[in-house]
Amino acid sequence: MPMLSRTCHLLLLSAGLAAASASADVHAQEAATVTDATVNSASDPHAWLEDVEGERQLAWVKQRNASTEAELAATPEFKRLEAGILAILDSDAKIPAVEKIGAHYYNFWKDAQHQRGLWRRTTLAEYRKDKPAWETVIDLDALNKAEGENWVWHGADCLKPAYERCLVALSRGGADADVTREFDLTGKQWVKDGFFRDEAKGGLQWIDRDNVYVFTDFGAGTMTSSGYPRIVKQWRRGTPMTAATVVYELTANGSAVTEKLFPGTSHEMLSVYFMDGNDLVLTHYCAMANQPRMKLVKASTNPTTLTFDFVGGTNLDAAKDTHIHSGVVRILAAGRMEADWAVFSQGKASGSNRFFLSRK
Repeated sequence: MPMLSRTCHLLLLSAGLAAASASADVHAQEAATVTDATVNSASDPHAWLEDVEGERQLAWVKQRNASTEAELAATPEFKRLEAGILAILDSDAKIPAVEKIGAHYYNFWKDAQHQRGLWRRTTLAEYRKDKPAWETVIDLDALNKAEGENWVWHGADCLKPAYERCLVALSRGGADADVTREFDLTGKQWVKDGFFRDEAKGGLQWIDRDNVYVFTDFGAGTMTSSGYPRIVKQWRRGTPMTAATVVYELTANGSAVTEKLFPGTSHEMLSVYFMDGNDLVLTHYCAMANQPRMKLVKASTNPTTLTFDFVGGTNLDAAKDTHIHSGVVRILAAGRMEADWAVFSQGKASGSNRFFLSRK
């Protein structure tokens, strides 16, 4: 995985994020890109298929799929293979994989009677039995019948430590785009006027009971060319999504990640991560009005730890001024990380700032 991509995963714990503000140079680059695309279209007869959501393109794909299905699906071997796979998928002998959420063990189960599936739970004592007793939490087939939909399960993110609320993602027909709805795990019902994200590629993740991270289609300029979110915002319960504040952005055509600290306050700060040749570097725009620059120390870095050290900066004299001088970002466990940033003053260490981030 490229270094910047790995850093995005470690730092954001989710996807990235938004367009940079335009300048004359950027417009010139865009004009050149359009010219290049025109040339490529002329030399590649299939370049027009790059528009993955175009009506003409989708019609072309459907036609090719139909031709392939007509050729393959009618053969005896295909029918035997299909029947064998279906028998395995619908078998009651499957071992139900579980996830511990609070006091219960949860499983998403599909069989011939539940083609869209059941989200269900049991106790550890029951799970150890040959035939555990399961309690249904969400019956997707029943939900589809009640709502006249074709929902496909995309997962649930439940809020620690009480595990009373979950953010459930549902997709129409299994598409990449989905909706997110808040669910009451205790009452086994959808939360009235709870968090809701309309259909788009993206998602919601808990910060605490009244705040979530939201990454979705916020409008023009907020999605990548492949149709995925470029912006992560913090959204507070009871406020419109339009009032959510930007926390992370992927900018400069995917070459930089921006991180906002204390957004919307007098202490708001910005860190920008980007590749300088083969080196991952960051510039921290500090509330102390200086901009220390740090580089990844490769010898001290592994898949769960990123170590940065000072290599210079602007508006500061490293021998005298107080500034952030180095930092270590650690992944502690799934959904938990900490960051230690060392503060220097008068040319020596004078303290540190530690941040704990948890996906609750």
